[in-house]
Amino acid sequence: MDEKKLYKGLGEMIAARRNKLGLNQANLAKQVNMSRASIANIEVGRQRVLVHQLYLLAEALELTDGPRSLLPIARAVSTDTLPMPEGGLTVKQKSQIEQLVGSISTTKPKTAKK
Repeated sequence: MDEKKLYKGLGEMIAARRNKLGLNQANLAKQVNMSRASIANIEVGRQRVLVHQLYLLAEALELTDGPRSLLPIARAVSTDTLPMPEGGLTVKQKSQIEQLVGSISTTKPKTAKK
């Protein structure tokens, strides 16, 4: 995966979730013990995120799936863009979808033998 795309996508997810929760960058920064400038740089993909920071961000952004929700592979199927059954998906159904998407994304295509 292209690193620039990875960090840009991560930043976009953080910004979108932060905005959805009505948090500004300074509030989020305070919750995760970072500067507002760091949050701004992360959101545009200019700053890398350490693993422990990813967990702190996920917690501050109230993501029940933890940092997994911020990673591109977990975003392959978004419940925001697909029609959902009334009442949403069960935890088991969400887990099954994540497993399916992960197995598809990590499978290398077979090449034809010559």
